[in-house]
Amino acid sequence: MKRLLIDIGNTRIKGCIASDMRLGKVVSKIYDKSDIIKDYTSFFSQFIPKTKISKSNSTFENINISLLDRTLHTRISSISSAYETNFINTSTNLPIKLEYTRTLGNDRICSAVGAFMKFKGKKNLLIIDLGTATTFNVVSKGVFKGGMISTGIKTSADALMSKTTLPKVFLSSDVKLINNETEGAIISGIVFQQVLFIQRAIEEYRKLFKDLYVVATGGGSEIIRRHKTGIEKFEPNLVLEGLNHIAIYNENIRKK
Repeated sequence: MKRLLIDIGNTRIKGCIASDMRLGKVVSKIYDKSDIIKDYTSFFSQFIPKTKISKSNSTFENINISLLDRTLHTRISSISSAYETNFINTSTNLPIKLEYTRTLGNDRICSAVGAFMKFKGKKNLLIIDLGTATTFNVVSKGVFKGGMISTGIKTSADALMSKTTLPKVFLSSDVKLINNETEGAIISGIVFQQVLFIQRAIEEYRKLFKDLYVVATGGGSEIIRRHKTGIEKFEPNLVLEGLNHIAIYNENIRKK
């Protein structure tokens, strides 16, 4: 079965068509929160055939969405009303158990499932999602235990730029402790703030969970991955992979 997977985060929409366990080409788009319906419609249209939609010419059979703003469910599903649309939430049947309140973000659920299914031999997992927010999520023996939420690396940069007269900079992984110009000092400070925080957080989590395996995902991981933080694996599409596993898990339940 082919299914369309869509992850609508805080700043970006990512999606792909999955065939059973395999993800197709992942496409990504930064969206405007004030015009999200227009941006989503444009994003969604690239996956549908140019001719009239029918079961015979459709490139996928259903849509599975991770959407942080739950107030948008009705409007989003109306755009793709020709298809069965499934939104992930804490009430969805999952291959892991949750020890968390119903406020748990859908992206955190999906990345946790993605890591759990991909690294089944690991008893304890720490999943770090480096997006608009940096989240730390622990899965131990198949149970989502919880974690932490902090400011993402780009969010930190945007906050600094908006609250000061400092120049606007573009973040990179090329940083140093001693800088003799302002742009480099800003970039290094923001990046090292995140790097050192992640290092120390991992150290503390390792005290709580033996043989902890650390996985990272999210756009910020491209900046962080060159630095020694204790992260053992970088998986850029972990949320979509988890979303796919959840879809398959529920399809199998319906077949029983």
